[in-house]
Amino acid sequence: MGMFNAQPQLDQKFVEAIIADGDRSRRSIEKAAAKNQGAIPSLMEEGESLAAITHGEGANEILLITNRRLLRVKRGKLSWRAIPLGEVFESNVSFRDLGGGTVKYMLVVETFTSKEYAEGDQRRYLPDHFLLVDYGNPREAKAVCSIIDLMKGQLG
Repeated sequence: MGMFNAQPQLDQKFVEAIIADGDRSRRSIEKAAAKNQGAIPSLMEEGESLAAITHGEGANEILLITNRRLLRVKRGKLSWRAIPLGEVFESNVSFRDLGGGTVKYMLVVETFTSKEYAEGDQRRYLPDHFLLVDYGNPREAKAVCSIIDLMKGQLG
């Protein structure tokens, strides 16, 4: 095998945490997770456990959902501020019609801080207050919302 074809093998505990809708999405997430898996344990806090892995915004970014936080990881580092689940006001699925029959589905996670600003206020949508991830279909985004809601409900 050539050196350009070598893919890191994804640890089984990470494979089991993947949320994907279809083989193409699963392969993409596995590839990004494999590139980031060495850093995942160091990004997690003591007592934190991984609930799910899904894709983030870019090809090499993943979204980790733990029992405490949401973490966007790219190149082995946090690509945005980790959002504690206790700060999550709501998660939902939204969509945008791109025209020509193309629809973009999005996971939208708003924090309590984002709700302090009016709908038209740009500060509401700052990365520290708001998380947005594109999905190809609503099923995958809804599954991620369900996991976030489940983990949030277990905070106690």
